Amino acid sequence: MRAKQNSDRLFADPRAFFITAFGLAVAGFWPSFFAILPSTSPVLLVHGFSATLWMLLPLFQAWAVRSGLRQVHRKVGYASLALAFVLVVSGLHVVQLMVLRNPEAVSVTSVKFVWLDLTGLALFTFFLVAAIRAARAKDFHLHVRLLACTSIIPLEAALERLLLMLFPRMIADFDASLNCTLILLETVCAALVVLDWRRANRSWPFAVLLGYYLLMHLTLEPVASDPAFQSFSVWFARLGGFSPPA
Repeated sequence: MRAKQNSDRLFADPRAFFITAFGLAVAGFWPSFFAILPSTSPVLLVHGFSATLWMLLPLFQAWAVRSGLRQVHRKVGYASLALAFVLVVSGLHVVQLMVLRNPEAVSVTSVKFVWLDLTGLALFTFFLVAAIRAARAKDFHLHVRLLACTSIIPLEAALERLLLMLFPRMIADFDASLNCTLILLETVCAALVVLDWRRANRSWPFAVLLGYYLLMHLTLEPVASDPAFQSFSVWFARLGGFSPPA
């Protein structure tokens, strides 16, 4: 019963959850994005700002609901589909950019991020579609949980950078930071599943996200070490004639 009450308290007013997620995202990307905006490439600017707006969107939507602006909430929700499209497409370009920095000698760590980012964008899209269906079915609790999952997924990249900044002596590189980030996200998702465990029809988004991160932990090394997937990564990077900025 206590877990049920804690879950209701957390997601009845989810602003604290989304403020925390937004704060972590800004902190993680401050040195490599927000602090150097004038010298940032257009691709990264589009992706960075679309991701930032996406993290802010739930806060505005929560305010609109609490202010009784249901029509505004609904219209912004539909308009946000365009923002999600920009976020996903620009995210795919960022993956290409990452590989094209050195296409002749792609590192295993870079290929890990190809696998993680492509599957993460796919899962983001799945959660978004499910959130729209939940909203149409007037299942507010499921809708909020699904949106929470779409906010957790972008945190992976931010947390990697944040951990490197906070613990430079313990975490030496992106590969180590990636492992620590996955453990942290698995812990967060497991805690959310426990909070929601009495509500079987509502806890599945966090369970799916937990399963995804566990799967990534198991498959990152073998997939990234596979020559076939490494070749796929280079092929994907060159798809559409995309090239990195000079």
